[in-house]
Amino acid sequence: MLGGGRRWSAWICAAAFFLLGAFPLYNIDAYGHLAQGRQIEALGRVPTLDPFSFWKSTPQPWSNYEWAYDLFTWLIYDRYGPNALIVIKCVLLAALGYLLVVLGLLISVPIIVWGSTIMLRWVERYPGIVYVGAGVLAWTAAKMIISEPYLKAAFGTNGAAAALVYFALIGGVLWAGFVKNHRKLESRISARLEVLAHQLEAERNGVAASEGVNAMARVLVPVDGSRNSEYALRHVVREFQQRPGLEVHLLNVQPPLSRHIAQFIGRKTRDSFHHDEAEKALRPARQLVESFGVPYSAHVRVGSKGTAIVEEARRLGCDRIVMSTARKNSLTRMLEDSTTNKVLEQTSVPVEVIAGESVSKLERFGLAAGLGAAIALLIAAATD
Repeated sequence: MLGGGRRWSAWICAAAFFLLGAFPLYNIDAYGHLAQGRQIEALGRVPTLDPFSFWKSTPQPWSNYEWAYDLFTWLIYDRYGPNALIVIKCVLLAALGYLLVVLGLLISVPIIVWGSTIMLRWVERYPGIVYVGAGVLAWTAAKMIISEPYLKAAFGTNGAAAALVYFALIGGVLWAGFVKNHRKLESRISARLEVLAHQLEAERNGVAASEGVNAMARVLVPVDGSRNSEYALRHVVREFQQRPGLEVHLLNVQPPLSRHIAQFIGRKTRDSFHHDEAEKALRPARQLVESFGVPYSAHVRVGSKGTAIVEEARRLGCDRIVMSTARKNSLTRMLEDSTTNKVLEQTSVPVEVIAGESVSKLERFGLAAGLGAAIALLIAAATD
C-alpha cells in the first residue's frame, strides 16, 4: 500500500508517538478510572450509585459509560503493574501515529494529484494564468522592497515612488515574459511558414513536378463546426478545383469527458456521445465539400486537440495540415489557449494557417482596458 519512503515515514512517526507516551502515570483521572474498575471487579457488576460522592449524605445515582475501559485498565494494573499500562499506552500512540501518516497519504496525495492535474489543464487552456502567477510574485517582490526597514521611511513619505516600484516590477516582469514568449512563437511560426513557402514555390516552378504534386496531395483539415474552420475548408476546396488529385481528410477532435463523469458512464455510451457530437461538428463541412463535389474522408478523435491533430496527420501520412485561426491580438493569445500554436510546436508536417474572422471590438479593446484597470487597482491597493 505504501512505498519504501512512505513506509519509513510512517514507522518514524509511530516511533515518535511511542516515545511521547513513555512517562509514568501522574494524571489524577487515571487513578479514578482504576478505582472504578476495582469496584466493578469487586461487585461483579457496574454500580448504579456513585460510591465516591463523599460530600453528599447519600450516594447519588450514577451511570458509568466508561465501565469497560475502567475494568480493562484495572485488570492490567492489578495483574501486571503500572508499567504494563505505560507500554499499552505507548503501543496505542504508536499505532495512532502510523495510522495518521497512512490516512494522510491516502487522502492528501490523491487530492494533490487531482488538484495539480486540474490546474495544469487550466494553464494549458488559459496560458494567461501563468502571467497572473508571475504578476503576483512580482507584486510580492515589490512589497518586500518597499517594506525593507532601510527603505520603508523613504517610501512612506513618497507614495508616487512606491507606485512606480510596483508598476516597474509588475509591468516589467509581465512585459518581459510576454515579449520572450511572443518572439519565440513568431520565430517558430516563421520557420514553419518558410518551409511551406519553399515547398509551394518548388511545386509552382515545376522543380519537382511529379514528386511535388504527390507530396502535397494528402491534406488534413481540422474542423469543429465553427465559421473559422470553414475558411480553411473553403481554401482547400478552391485548391482542389485547380488540382483535382488532392486527397482531403476532415478531422474533428472531441474533448474527453472528465474522469469523475466518465466513471459513471459506460464505454459504449461515451463513444456514442462523442460520435454524435462529432457528426454535428462535421455536418457543415460535409455539406460544403459535397456541394463542390470534393471527395473526402472524415475522421474522429478524442483527446487534446493539438496532440490529436498532430498524431492523426502522422497516422494518415498527410503532407500538409490546413487549419484556420481567429485573427486575435497578442494579448488575447496570451490569455487564451491556441490549438494552432500547439500544432506548430509539435508537428513536423507543414502547416498552412488560414486567417479567420477578426475578434470583436469588445475583446480587442475591453480585454486590454480590463487588464490595465486590474493592474491599476492592484497597485492602488498595495500603496494604500
